Amino acid sequence: SITFLENSSEKENKILFNFESVKKDLKNRFKYQDFVINSQGIKQPYLEYNFKGFPVIASIAKFTKIQSDIRYIENKVLNEILQAIKDKGISLDTFQTLLETTKSVYYTGDVIDAAIVMGKKDEGYTPDEVKLFINGIPLSNDEFFIESGKVILKKRLTIPGNYKLTGTISKKDANTQELKSIPVDQKILVISEPNSAVVSAENMKVFYRGLRNPTSISIPGVAANSIKPFSSNGKFLKVKEGWSAIPSTNSKITTMKISVIGELNGIERKFDGGEFRILEPPPAEGSIKVNERFYKPTENISKRHLSNGMITGNKPVDFLYNFTINVTSFDIKVGNSPSKKVIGNSPRFNKQAEADIKTQGKGTVIRISNIKANAKDGDFINPNYLVKNFILILE
Repeated sequence: SITFLENSSEKENKILFNFESVKKDLKNRFKYQDFVINSQGIKQPYLEYNFKGFPVIASIAKFTKIQSDIRYIENKVLNEILQAIKDKGISLDTFQTLLETTKSVYYTGDVIDAAIVMGKKDEGYTPDEVKLFINGIPLSNDEFFIESGKVILKKRLTIPGNYKLTGTISKKDANTQELKSIPVDQKILVISEPNSAVVSAENMKVFYRGLRNPTSISIPGVAANSIKPFSSNGKFLKVKEGWSAIPSTNSKITTMKISVIGELNGIERKFDGGEFRILEPPPAEGSIKVNERFYKPTENISKRHLSNGMITGNKPVDFLYNFTINVTSFDIKVGNSPSKKVIGNSPRFNKQAEADIKTQGKGTVIRISNIKANAKDGDFINPNYLVKNFILILE
């Protein structure tokens, strides 16, 4: 018998061969003995009895018969072995082709250097121990299962990136009960499932100076966690939703060319991210806020609301950037009175401006100009945000 140690560890799973018919043929075809009794009843040596005094051609014929008998027995033994192995399920029918690749993704123009290898499948194979890790974190028993000789993963990965699957699959030696392990060392590439089309308005490739410009950056086949954008005319900040592009504050620089580094098939490569124009953000509309009301240009306002109101700026309605505008100073001219400089965001911070307001009557034109403001987006501040001049009418 032949024992295969890869099978059940509970008991040896042997392949048994039936050579009974071979043994019978062996006895019938090779009845040799040292001495033979000839026709005269005399004991004669075997070789002398069969070959002495015979023509050469007769001796050759006898040797040919012996060779034929030997080949016959050899073939019967070989056929019995092959049939027994096939019946046990170890024929080529138990193999399948597997594809080994050196890369997780191939692109047009790449040489497909994948290898086709033969792998054995055994639906009755059950490992005695499975230890698997993804990026060094062990998989729990409910994150994989064993079925039809396969270890099948059911782990859900929610973050795109390159993951390393490592560990061992072990089976006990049928003789020693010692665990024999096969190492696992594979890579898994996880990319975000597309749920929308990427549409780029080529004529609107714009970054606004002094603001954090929300930017989505992706490269097909490249894990998001390996992507790093950069530019000589600005910088990028990593944020929860992706990236923020911050152009140079130098007004002479009008474009921002982007390059992106990403890891493709284990190799860090540089990609062209295109060129974006750098523009000043649209100016805010000036107004005075009183409680929850905004007095907009040319509207009527009372003396009390004008004195205690807060000068502010409102972003254009369709400018969807997330920031707040804070006024730090402005000039106010009440009727024909000289213009007054106010440090802060309300006329009440300048007593002379308050006095001018109190002395003027209904219909007086109030001019708010030279407004200094900043734009605040989280911890990022643009110290010079333009707010338009405006006028109001005393009621």
